[in-house]
Amino acid sequence: TSAFPALAARTGAGEDVTPTLGRSLRAVLVLTGLSVGVLIAAAPAIGAFFSLLDARRGDGATSTAALAALPGTLTAYAPGLVGFGLTALLTRALYVRGKPTDAALAAAIGWSIAALLPLAVLGGGQEPAVALRWLGLSSTLGMTVSGLALVMLVRRTWGPAVTQGAGRTAGALVVSIALAVAAGDVVTRGRPMDDLLEAVLVGAGAGLLALMVGVVALSIGDRAMMSEVLTRGRARRHGRGQE
Repeated sequence: TSAFPALAARTGAGEDVTPTLGRSLRAVLVLTGLSVGVLIAAAPAIGAFFSLLDARRGDGATSTAALAALPGTLTAYAPGLVGFGLTALLTRALYVRGKPTDAALAAAIGWSIAALLPLAVLGGGQEPAVALRWLGLSSTLGMTVSGLALVMLVRRTWGPAVTQGAGRTAGALVVSIALAVAAGDVVTRGRPMDDLLEAVLVGAGAGLLALMVGVVALSIGDRAMMSEVLTRGRARRHGRGQE
């Protein structure tokens, strides 16, 4: 969303900001994709942490089965972060070009899928793990549909140049997420995590390793985009440091 003011102001001044939007699109893919890998990698430790926390409280207020399903639920929700990020950026890109109705319809379709699919699939008396997994999968499906629809609408409105290189970035992301999740599994698999501190440390370790592996994989698969993301991140930190 931080790209919106720049897009609006520069478009109003008559500048061609298509390259800026294209870079923002690919940056969103990179950042949300890395987040997916980290969240899935750390999911077992996150689930263990909250289960231990609930057991320590000992008031029985939370369903044990629901907490046990937390890792799978996070894994089901996580891929939807990419679509959610695209929706946040590309709806605003359509606003800039005077297409708010197109943006609203695409977003509404995604949210409708996320909300209505569980109602259509789930009946009464479902196990918490099944219900939560379907909620996560429905959210991911809805956000993915919304994101893809917005990509097509933005490409039609802004021109094909706006998605140039996005396919390469998306392909590299699929590989990087798979490798990041595998790396995190090395850390979490077989760990009892029967202590809060251990769960925190294992989760942090799995997430950090997943992030490192994801960054390396993306740097190999899409070096130009990854270099630009890292450069912009350093520039922003440097700018804040001078304030």
